[in-house]
Amino acid sequence: KKKKKKKKKVLCVDVDEWEEAEKDRLKDKQCRDEFVERLKKRDKDDTRNIVEDSDKYRNASKTLQMSEEEKRRLIPDLRKQSRRDYAKKRKEMKLEELEDDIRDEEYLFKDVVVSEKKKKKKKK
Repeated sequence: KKKKKKKKKVLCVDVDEWEEAEKDRLKDKQCRDEFVERLKKRDKDDTRNIVEDSDKYRNASKTLQMSEEEKRRLIPDLRKQSRRDYAKKRKEMKLEELEDDIRDEEYLFKDVVVSEKKKKKKKK
């Protein structure tokens, strides 16, 4: 009888160990699945959005597909446009610079008395 009891205990222990191992296996599987989902989400967030970059891609592919002659024909026009844009920006910058100079002079010399001769010279 003692042998049977021992066998039953051994069987119970084996069943308990098996259930415990099964629980651990299921828990590990769930953790693994959650980890995989987090990785997929992170990869998706890190991946460039192709829809947003499609315009850049189209422009780049058009440029690559242009023949050498088309490129040579476009370069002078692009240079002219670039010069016009720069001239516009430079004009605005110079105007701002002159306005700043005027403000500085007005602030620095607001209390200085100017002779009639210097006033006439300044008007010219």
